[in-house]
Amino acid sequence: MMPRIRSWLNETHGAGFELIRHFLTRFFESEMTTIPGEWQKVAIGLLAVLLSAGILGLTTYWQSFNKMQEAGLSPAQIYREIRADELSFIALGMGITLLLTALTWESLFPSLRDCLALAGLPISLRQIFLAKFGSLLLVFVAFLLAMTLPWAMVFAACTSGHWQGNPSAVATVGANFVATSGACAFVFFSLLACQGVLLNLMPSRIFARVSLFMQGTVFIATLGVLPLIGRQPTAEAWWPPVWFVRLWEAIIEGRGSAAHIAVVAMVLPPIISVLAYLLSYHRYRRLLLEAPPGRSSGNRNGVGSWLLERWISDPRQQAAFAFIWKTLARSRSHRLILLAYGGIALGAITKGALDMPRPSLRDEGLYGLLVVLVPLVLALLVTAGLRYLFSLPVSIGANWIFQTTEREGRDAWLVAVERFVIWCGISPIFLAALPAAIAILGGLRAAAATILAFFAALVWFEALFRRWRKLPFTCSYLPGKQPVWLTLMRYALASSLLGPAGQLILYSSGEPIAFVALFTFQAAIWWRWRAERQSAWRDGALCYQEAPEAAVMTLDLQPASEAQQAPVPAAPSSEAPLFEKTLIASRGLLPEAWVEEMEQERRHPYLLLETFLDDVRYGVRLIRRNALLSTVVVLTLTVGIGINASVFTVFNGLMIRAHVSKDPDSFIRVVPTARLQRSTRPASYAEYVAWRDHSRSLRQLAAWTNFPAMVGDDDSTGSPGLAVSCNFFAVDGLDHATLGRLFVADDCRAPGRVPVGVISESIWHTRFASDPHVIGRVSRINNRPVILIGIVPDHSSAWTHPRGVGIWLPYTAVPYFDPGRNVFENEEFLWLTLAGRVAPGFSRSAAQAELNILAHQQDQLHPGRRTTIVTTDGSWAEAWELNASGRDLMLMGFFAASFNLVLF
Repeated sequence: MMPRIRSWLNETHGAGFELIRHFLTRFFESEMTTIPGEWQKVAIGLLAVLLSAGILGLTTYWQSFNKMQEAGLSPAQIYREIRADELSFIALGMGITLLLTALTWESLFPSLRDCLALAGLPISLRQIFLAKFGSLLLVFVAFLLAMTLPWAMVFAACTSGHWQGNPSAVATVGANFVATSGACAFVFFSLLACQGVLLNLMPSRIFARVSLFMQGTVFIATLGVLPLIGRQPTAEAWWPPVWFVRLWEAIIEGRGSAAHIAVVAMVLPPIISVLAYLLSYHRYRRLLLEAPPGRSSGNRNGVGSWLLERWISDPRQQAAFAFIWKTLARSRSHRLILLAYGGIALGAITKGALDMPRPSLRDEGLYGLLVVLVPLVLALLVTAGLRYLFSLPVSIGANWIFQTTEREGRDAWLVAVERFVIWCGISPIFLAALPAAIAILGGLRAAAATILAFFAALVWFEALFRRWRKLPFTCSYLPGKQPVWLTLMRYALASSLLGPAGQLILYSSGEPIAFVALFTFQAAIWWRWRAERQSAWRDGALCYQEAPEAAVMTLDLQPASEAQQAPVPAAPSSEAPLFEKTLIASRGLLPEAWVEEMEQERRHPYLLLETFLDDVRYGVRLIRRNALLSTVVVLTLTVGIGINASVFTVFNGLMIRAHVSKDPDSFIRVVPTARLQRSTRPASYAEYVAWRDHSRSLRQLAAWTNFPAMVGDDDSTGSPGLAVSCNFFAVDGLDHATLGRLFVADDCRAPGRVPVGVISESIWHTRFASDPHVIGRVSRINNRPVILIGIVPDHSSAWTHPRGVGIWLPYTAVPYFDPGRNVFENEEFLWLTLAGRVAPGFSRSAAQAELNILAHQQDQLHPGRRTTIVTTDGSWAEAWELNASGRDLMLMGFFAASFNLVLF
């Protein structure tokens, strides 16, 4: 069957069929690749990534919906969750369709090259347009089936269950497929119809500019909105994905009235696009063949040339700089890729700003972080985007002129590349962001933050261009040279560091010592990498033809010199015997003499000790002869062992040990866990009292909750505070206060009255000037009066908050500060965190078992609540293990190993 199909395809058929075959074969080819079919490597890599993500998504959704059904959720609740997922997938499909349509914008209509190549054949322009439209439809239908049909079947299989009013599998698959494919078709044909309408209504020069603007707007807006899919509207009638979710609901529930908007959206754009296609081919021919080329302004070019000559004196640098500038200005595909990086930056910044917790008031809130992070992210992405753009060729056959003059101009060309990226790509971003930074941070701090972010961008430039050996746009491009998953992993790892980098720069801009340290570190790295890059640029030749990776890796070893390659006469050897002890094919890697010696040492272990003293004397002699080398080796080993020991000591102190000052072996953290959701939760006051009063395995069980505390009337930064039970300090291991007293049972008896408070030594020193008469005085906490009764050391309760706690209040003060929260009477309030001390004769496992029994008794009083008690030793390592999973640990190790491989 297959040979017959191949032979039929190899034959020549009608004009329409051959034209469609012509357009299909050229649909994915580009002049950027020198070898036909190279795009398949990238496609296979993307397919592998999508399949891997699909398998992970399949298992995730399968388990998620199984858990929802096991939890006994109502059909209405399950339906709402499935509808939200359907809405997200529809929006994602529309976004992918928008991106691919914008990428193939110039392929929606026949190109000038197609018209000129087919002009000599006995075919009409109408046939060319119909064949182009037919090939476009075939590609779109194949894309639609490949993307939506497997997902429709998988999603229907994952979400099937008793909640369905219409349990028909065919109806469910059909609803998923029709809704998603209809949304994608609406997007595709809407863009096609818009371009066709503009082509029929606008003059040629205006159409080209408007079409280019529309393509760029669609591309950058889609990339900017895709990260915000989780925040999209869910019921607004103006949002297109909602139309097709209602179509899905109409098919599932059998209500046709809700689907009329989606049906109109699926029918009207294809009709308009077909009419525009049929009506525009005569006008499009005039647009391609007869429209005069646009002319640039001579005055503008004269001013640009004058500025370039004043800035760059070397004519070779001027020529390379002008070549890069004009190529980017004239190449539509290169501008589109640069817009893609801008859209990614827009989406990442917007999502990060929405998801980010607000920084402290000391750093001017969220706006202070944004004015630091936004230009940094844009500069990094523009640098990466320019490097990728420089790798894409333009008119690859014309690079011979650069090859003939490379010897004289290579150094100047590469310097022009550096100047273009730094002064036309990175610097304008920071200059544009500087006024906003000055308005928010002030002049001095804005200048410091801009300098640090600018040097971070320079270090990024050096990291990307260290191995750059090309003149932009003159070297062939080999796609798929690096696996797609590795590229995605690198950028994912780099993007995870952007938030901490922005916080570090913002902090260092306000601290002189931190600014000097960070600036010195950045400048040293930049200077060293720049010197290495310039040295490599002077010695290396430019690359004009990319080749696939060699089958054997050379590990950057230099070729042998002529003296090393000279043949050395071999010593005469006797002819090997015909038969030996072992066959050649089965001989081991080690020589037979070594094997015999090793076997003899195994039979007689005392032989190893005979040469031990000789080995020691030989080692001492080598150390004495090479004292400097031996000193370096010993120091290196000492420093390495010391660093490892120090790191382990720090890790042991921070992560493995409990952060309590007394008897850490009896300390225990009690963590209630919601069994259905498999997530930790706080405890209610009723649960705490029941577990505290009925537990025999715990001699103390304390409870607390966090709150932000403003001490006095002029406190702008605030301090972490704890509202605690009155036995909290007994669990903390603190016997007495530095000054005054600790809490007693009477302090926690009456909720809502004026509370007493305990402060840390740092609050005492900074807010009360170390006044010993502060005990018994009334102070204002969060603008409410509080009586201070004690002062405790700064390290107290360090296990509850990494910054250290500044003030402690009885937990009965919560209604005093927030009268609307009836946390002691309403058992639905889950607000307390628990810790305790194990009683003598009991273990942590025994305490956990007893607490689980008590938790089960409390669950009987609250239908629907299923609680499991988990205990930890109070260390951060066990807390992380409680909230993470083995899969997270494996991924963390995988990413750490991959990050080391990427760096080294």
